[in-house]
Amino acid sequence: MKCDLENMIKGGKIHKKVEEYIKNIIQPEIKLYDLASQIENKINDLTNYEKQNPLNSGVGFPTGLSINNCAAHWTPKINSIRKLKKTDVIKIDYGVHIEGSIIDAAFTYSFDDKYKNLLEASRTSTDLAIKLARPDMLLSEIGKEIEENMCSYEIDIDNKIYKIKPVRTLCGHEINKYEIHGNKLIPNIYMKDYNKRIDNEEFFAVETFATTGNGLTYEDNDDCSHFMINYNKKFDKKDIISNSKGFYKLINKYYNTLAFCDRWLIGKILGTIKLDNNKINKYINNLEKTGVINKYPPIYDLEKESYIAQFEETIYINEKKTEILSQLN
Repeated sequence: MKCDLENMIKGGKIHKKVEEYIKNIIQPEIKLYDLASQIENKINDLTNYEKQNPLNSGVGFPTGLSINNCAAHWTPKINSIRKLKKTDVIKIDYGVHIEGSIIDAAFTYSFDDKYKNLLEASRTSTDLAIKLARPDMLLSEIGKEIEENMCSYEIDIDNKIYKIKPVRTLCGHEINKYEIHGNKLIPNIYMKDYNKRIDNEEFFAVETFATTGNGLTYEDNDDCSHFMINYNKKFDKKDIISNSKGFYKLINKYYNTLAFCDRWLIGKILGTIKLDNNKINKYINNLEKTGVINKYPPIYDLEKESYIAQFEETIYINEKKTEILSQLN
């Protein structure tokens, strides 16, 4: 089901206010757990989140605070003590939803101006993709332009020159109601066999990832914190292991098909049980085995000493114009 334009506009204005808030509170040595919590609390405050009606509005997905060679899907766990260093390059990716219509946008932040070209490579690539986004546009052609633009950049970091490349395995995506990833992709590279086109009145998250590494990635399955009910698979009651049915109902109640993270579940009551890390992991693993829940581990460039930048906007495309919903005031 398509997102509601009016709700997307509301969410976009809130997302922009939260960006301004983040830039006022971010500082070296801030605990990443505190930063994520403050961002999510601000979103809930501005969207009038109600615990009694958790699916009406609120946080669209766990706040991504991916640092240096981590591209995406890292959010602090409940016991995380990690702090933001002055030399870090951080991707801040957060979502706002109003009745399931999701604004998904991100920006990269650094305290050090030496990373300027890296950030610019992603920012200009995202802007270019948005300019090209119009009805009937071939999505692979947008990917081609993104790749060419990004590869035209290089950066000098501590007297060493790095060619900037796109992260090959990540891409922009269509957004549907309560579904962060729709059926269409906007690749960061040229994919000649990808023949899908943009249609009128569609919503996309346009995101590009620029790296000083080689653009190839791996997933850290031992540090996964992002999860989501698999809305692309039809399953029935027998797919849900009996001792995990209550947990599945809890996820459905609070998040439905929106992404969630384990730290949000700590302390919630399931029957007579208070959820802790061990119980949450057990239930999630049970539901993953039958494809009911998908895991989304952190994604890293293979070159561990590399840096990645990301800029992302949510757009609405119609015959008259393409509107950047995440930049509305």
